[in-house]
Amino acid sequence: MSLEQTACEDVIVDLKAFERRLTEVIACLQPSTTRWRIVLIIVSICVAAGAGQWLTDPYTRIIPLSQSLANHPFFIIATMMLVVIFLLGVHKRVIAASIITTRTREVLCDFNMSCDDTGKLILKPRPTNTKAYNALIEYCKLSYPDADRNFVSNKIQNIRGCFRKELKKVEASQISGKGAGDVYELHLGYFDLLLFTTDQEMPVESVDSESYEDETQCTELTTDRDILPVE
Repeated sequence: MSLEQTACEDVIVDLKAFERRLTEVIACLQPSTTRWRIVLIIVSICVAAGAGQWLTDPYTRIIPLSQSLANHPFFIIATMMLVVIFLLGVHKRVIAASIITTRTREVLCDFNMSCDDTGKLILKPRPTNTKAYNALIEYCKLSYPDADRNFVSNKIQNIRGCFRKELKKVEASQISGKGAGDVYELHLGYFDLLLFTTDQEMPVESVDSESYEDETQCTELTTDRDILPVE
């Protein structure tokens, strides 16, 4: 079994464990959420009924407010109960599961995933890079009116190819243990800008140097005329 397959299986196991734990948490919250919803509905109905009796009482408009409220203790008690359960956080408890799923979706969005209301993970299709290519094509057309996707792709591959060669020379210079004066000097102005791609560069088998262009040709392809300025 290769290293990539092992890593992939580990990721799958972790995702299944995360999904199982998430569904357990949401399932445990459902009974409590249901009970709090029932309590909120009952208290709200009591408040509405008490308010209706208080407003329809003909003496409400005649006698003082304090006395009219004293004549309807059911409305007062129901209102106090409503205030108490809101102080206990009933407005959050009735949607506790929704809060968990919403926050989980916000986190999973960064990993191109989501989840349903029960906690089951949803793997979204990988985002296409069409939009990025279109933006690069429009930018390249400022200097190359005939630029298309193949043109942009070739430019990217050319830049990365030159970066790989430069990176190998830098690494070889560091491994050789030469003095500070003999360390290889960079010739690519954009070398530092592509350092974030070093983790993606995979070692390839060595081939005959005749199958590739020499270093001078690579440098010529990456002059200021070919590389668009970075704004």
